[in-house]
Amino acid sequence: MNYVKIKSSLVLFFTFIFGMCSPALSDVRYNFKINNNDIELSVSDDGEFIVSNKTKNNILFKKENILSDGIYSLNNISKEKDLFVMRLVFSGSGGQELNYYYHIDENSVYVVKESTRYLETEGSIRDRVCDYFYSNSVNECFYLVLRKSYLYDLNRKKTSMYLIKGDRVKIIKTAFDSDGTRWYFINYKGKKEINMWIKADSLDLN
Repeated sequence: MNYVKIKSSLVLFFTFIFGMCSPALSDVRYNFKINNNDIELSVSDDGEFIVSNKTKNNILFKKENILSDGIYSLNNISKEKDLFVMRLVFSGSGGQELNYYYHIDENSVYVVKESTRYLETEGSIRDRVCDYFYSNSVNECFYLVLRKSYLYDLNRKKTSMYLIKGDRVKIIKTAFDSDGTRWYFINYKGKKEINMWIKADSLDLN
């Protein structure tokens, strides 16, 4: 873990936008000293990642938190190959869990996959993971149904029951059949609670 105090000046460098690293966009460069040696930092536009340009070697950091005014806690991730970042955003009685899967290559970072889970909050029910970030507690995490989709029984036989676009379900477990098709065993709460199988391509996991 590295602790640094920094000051800023405007430069052109890179930023992360929807998984792409785009050159020549406005960014911020920071300068600070470690053991009386000048170290120069260039920060991604979203403030998530920092690249330290020291002589010929670049070191990639991730900003962990702000310790105090102008002092940051940095985690050196140069030797990592994959990185997972989770953000929780709440509004009103619900919210979203945003998951970003990054790959680190030659001191650059790009998004491999993004996913969103929809959240409902309830004051009397606590979720350890979500409660770690917010005082709001999370009841359940949901995925959206993409289109009219039939449900399957415990033996994965098609039934007459179906869900429609926009219905929200909770994934309980995942399985593959002999053809390699992915299935989700889901929980749906409507007029009555349903636990059945659904084909994976019926749900929006992005």
